[in-house]
Amino acid sequence: ANYFLETVVPRFEKGEIEGSETNIKHYIGEMYFLRAKNYLSKLETFGDFPIIKNTLPDESASLIQASKREPRHKVARFILEDLDLAIGLLTNTISGGKNRITQNAALLLKSRAALYEASWLTYHKGTALVPGGPGWPGANKDYLKDFSIDIDSEIRFFLTEAKEAAQIVADKYSLSNDYPSLFNSQSLSSTSEVLLWRAYDASLTPAVNHFVVGYIQRNGGGNTGWTRSMMQ
Repeated sequence: ANYFLETVVPRFEKGEIEGSETNIKHYIGEMYFLRAKNYLSKLETFGDFPIIKNTLPDESASLIQASKREPRHKVARFILEDLDLAIGLLTNTISGGKNRITQNAALLLKSRAALYEASWLTYHKGTALVPGGPGWPGANKDYLKDFSIDIDSEIRFFLTEAKEAAQIVADKYSLSNDYPSLFNSQSLSSTSEVLLWRAYDASLTPAVNHFVVGYIQRNGGGNTGWTRSMMQ
């Protein structure tokens, strides 16, 4: 993602890329979305995490320097910044429809990321799991010696961001009256509340499908413990 962004964005800004400006912006927006989504995964797994915005040389000193962990709320803010960039570049009318990342999908991810961090800070305030809390490991790092945080202010910030992003999407769509259809339909393209879904179609070349049932039934449960008779 970093390589794509540091290579494509400057060329686009210089007018060096041919093609539809709308499409090019959308592609760039998709990459900001994907970087944010990957960082959200790291935030959920590790909390404090390095923020790396560019490709790094295969050299120990540079890698060690870049691997310094940043406080989790800063990682969360970085995620929202990437999603704001994505929201400004993405459209909701790109070819592929809701099988593609869209502006609405980015707004939804922003709301989820902001709500996640607001909730974490709220329920772990006063512990080592929150920056600045008693026993927080970051307090022992020289590069964070001047660190300070207003937890309550951060919570308000993330809650506000979550609500505002969600409201934009909620104002556009109504909920489906046919709840079962969300889970048993071959196509979700006409279901307004579904913002991003994957269309499986064996007739395409190459086919878009999965082999979960066959894999579990015919290959000894696929190391899952499920048996063929259980599946049937």
